[in-house]
Amino acid sequence: MEIKDKNGNVLYNLEFAHYGEERDLNATDEEIAIAEMFIAMLPSSEDCRIVRKSDAYITLEFGVSDLARIKCTEKARWVNLPIIDLGKVKRRFDDISEVEQFKDDIIKSYERIKQYT
Repeated sequence: MEIKDKNGNVLYNLEFAHYGEERDLNATDEEIAIAEMFIAMLPSSEDCRIVRKSDAYITLEFGVSDLARIKCTEKARWVNLPIIDLGKVKRRFDDISEVEQFKDDIIKSYERIKQYT
């Protein structure tokens, strides 16, 4: 999927994937929007993809590492940044616009992954 700016210029190509034949992406529009917001925050979107590794959330991968886990349904809205949160913290939010507050930590996670790959 091509992600374009307001003028129609292609910013990056987004690859959607899933693990295992039985697991479709089945992401909500909000989950995809958040993943795209995170990708837009990164210095480079190369090697990023959205996958479903769990029935509970989608994962934004960078290379082979989980950059963010995203859940956005009627009942739950959270983001987890495994590299910084160690998989334990769910950053809850009410509105997608609040996700912007995670920008520094997304970039920190990205840089940490890039350092070790």
